[in-house]
Amino acid sequence: MSGVPESSPFLSIGFTARELCTRCGSCAGVCPVQAIGFDERRFPVLIPGRCISCGLCGKVCPGKEVRFGDLAEQVFGERFGNPGFDGHVEKTYVGYAADERLRSGGAGGGS
Repeated sequence: MSGVPESSPFLSIGFTARELCTRCGSCAGVCPVQAIGFDERRFPVLIPGRCISCGLCGKVCPGKEVRFGDLAEQVFGERFGNPGFDGHVEKTYVGYAADERLRSGGAGGGS
């Protein structure tokens, strides 16, 4: 099948939600027609006209499905459901150095 959209459900997660892609290369390794290459950041990309929609890349993808309920039960002993991408969050905090010299010289991403 040529012209397969990169949002197709049978493709590995690297095509639709890169934040879940581990860049392991399993999708390319299992592709029977070598329809998957990699960009400069090592994320998978489809090679136009080669994909046959077999779905193998999606089946081997370790990021394809994250079951937050099962994960929470295993780690915390209880299910929290699936409230979103980050799973169950009790609280979040923001902190910074009180000393302006340390704060301005740090690499925390702020300015």
